Amino acid sequence: MTSKPTEDAAGLLHQPARPERPGWLPSVDMARCTGCGWCVAACDLHLLSLETVQWKKSAALHDADRCTGCSDCAVTCPFHAITMRKDGTSGASLIEPKIAIR
Repeated sequence: MTSKPTEDAAGLLHQPARPERPGWLPSVDMARCTGCGWCVAACDLHLLSLETVQWKKSAALHDADRCTGCSDCAVTCPFHAITMRKDGTSGASLIEPKIAIR
């Protein structure tokens, strides 16, 4: 069952918040991330930012302990570069380089 958007007093529609999933953190596939910034805009807590490494922009998670695991960043990514992973330790990095084997 999906939740429907609600309308506020000003007539604006708001999507219902995704449930919190503590212990789940976003993981970025650096080969797929284009640095478009959609994930940054999707994070209501402002925990994501774009960083430049070797002249390439990519998403980075800051203050992983505050991440709720809602997956808004992963759902919003048009390039499917973000996956949510269960993480038993706090403060894990969002950036996980992945190497394609050919």
